Amino acid sequence: MYFSNQPRQVQFPFDYTAHRPLPKPVGYPDYLEFAVNPPVFPPVNPDMLHQSANDSNQLMKDASILLDQLSTSKSFGRQLMDHAQRSENAQVSRLIKSLGLTSEIKVSYNPDNIRIQLRSKGAEMVISLRWR
Repeated sequence: MYFSNQPRQVQFPFDYTAHRPLPKPVGYPDYLEFAVNPPVFPPVNPDMLHQSANDSNQLMKDASILLDQLSTSKSFGRQLMDHAQRSENAQVSRLIKSLGLTSEIKVSYNPDNIRIQLRSKGAEMVISLRWR
């Protein structure tokens, strides 16, 4: 046994973290609980995700038609901006719907940009274009 009035000399480097337990985060279960009782998740059903992806493909086709028209036809863009500037909401919607888009359309605009929402049952796409 070691009997002495002298304090023990500790050899460095000494790893203090190896000799004290780590604090358990508040609200977390014991670490071994997941090993004994793994969490139970509901079964996965990708049907809705598949439908949303298909709806998104249609929205992308509609967005492509709209953007192609805006990028190639200055007269269409001029009419759209003119009606928007005059706050003729029905005319703006009519112009966009005249392209034959199948999606539900909601248009909002301000002096700096136009925001076009294309919606379907399972997906939504927003196109925001600056015009000033």
